[in-house]
Amino acid sequence: MPYTSTTINKKEYELTCGFFQLLAENKTNLLKPIVQIMNSHPTKSESSIRLRLSDGTFSYGGVLLKDDGVRKFRSYEMEKSQSVIKLLGFCSNIANNDNAKKVHLNIFDFELIDKDSPIIGTPKPHSGIPVTYLSFGNEKIERGRLKQSNYQLLPKEAIKVVKKVNNNFQDMDASIVPIVSISPQLKQWKIQGVVTDKSKIRCHKTAVGSRNVFSFTITDKEGTEIRISCYGDITYKYNEFIDLYSTYIIKGSEKVLRVARRTSNASGHEYEIVLKNDDDVIKCENSMPLPPQKIDRVRLSKIKMFLDEYIDVVAVVDDMEMEVNVIHNNGVTQRKNVSIIDESGSLVTLTVWGDSCKEFSDELLHKPIILKSLAVKESSGKCSLRFGFRSKIIPPEDIGVFKDISDWYAKERCKNANKIFFKNGI
Repeated sequence: MPYTSTTINKKEYELTCGFFQLLAENKTNLLKPIVQIMNSHPTKSESSIRLRLSDGTFSYGGVLLKDDGVRKFRSYEMEKSQSVIKLLGFCSNIANNDNAKKVHLNIFDFELIDKDSPIIGTPKPHSGIPVTYLSFGNEKIERGRLKQSNYQLLPKEAIKVVKKVNNNFQDMDASIVPIVSISPQLKQWKIQGVVTDKSKIRCHKTAVGSRNVFSFTITDKEGTEIRISCYGDITYKYNEFIDLYSTYIIKGSEKVLRVARRTSNASGHEYEIVLKNDDDVIKCENSMPLPPQKIDRVRLSKIKMFLDEYIDVVAVVDDMEMEVNVIHNNGVTQRKNVSIIDESGSLVTLTVWGDSCKEFSDELLHKPIILKSLAVKESSGKCSLRFGFRSKIIPPEDIGVFKDISDWYAKERCKNANKIFFKNGI
């Protein structure tokens, strides 16, 4: 018997915003959420289909369509559509991924509401880990606009290697897709965004020898980031051409994507782009406004759940050691250990290397600080943080956040620190 669907006017429905956070918190009893399929691809056995869904606020890729859901999906020919559906039968389970509990969603039945629709809302990728977005209205700090910090050098005039375009034209370009939608299932795509991070050319050692690598991060108007890298001789071309805080359009296909390496990629995107020599990178004459930057705050008491990943922290600088010289394979470099603490009561060591030590002056002592893209490491059973080449000190625009943690810290300093603060107590 063929399946039938009920189609209603687009104005009569809204996605169930925040569904994936509720799912991660196991609070979806009796809920029949409305979500949108962003992309899909069959599993190797073709008995089920992997989906990336959006609830309008978050997108999530830990989704598997099974049984009647698969038969409906194929009957409606939804393979290349961004369909809006209502979940009628689903269940979730929790799996331990790298010491973190991550939710997985299995869908068995759904109702098709709209076979194909433009992306609704501006969904941000959800990690599937409950703690990441707990009370995200308070914990996730939305900075209004990025500003050029004092420690970042203004970009030099670039050598132009491809054509420029006018922003007035590109603003009307409907073929530009949100960065969040980039996946191997999207065969051809075009994204636009601002370069919000740029690395130096580095020498990357492999089993077959050494080669140069250059990376940068582009952020679209929704604040979603993706990392872009290139290797070999073209690193010099792109290093000259890519300017920090300038706007670019990049055209590509699924062939230039690879799964993001969490140990070296702090963008938060599921994939990263590897540029080839013939890829189309276009610099816009007028830069778009710098996008909002999300601070996905993790409490210091929870950092063990994110070993070998990058996290954002809001904390107070409790203590700061003097810089010391450390001898390693490449010579001598400076190291500084900084003790930071937040309202969870956990005191954690932040290790800073090289020129970054200059950013941690005595003026920061006993003051709140926002730190982005810190690497979580573990040694002898204790967790610590590292301030690496991707890490940043973010100037505050949400003064309320700083006031809250400052008031807490001032109150706690009046007490016995040994009873309150737990050194690496994670």
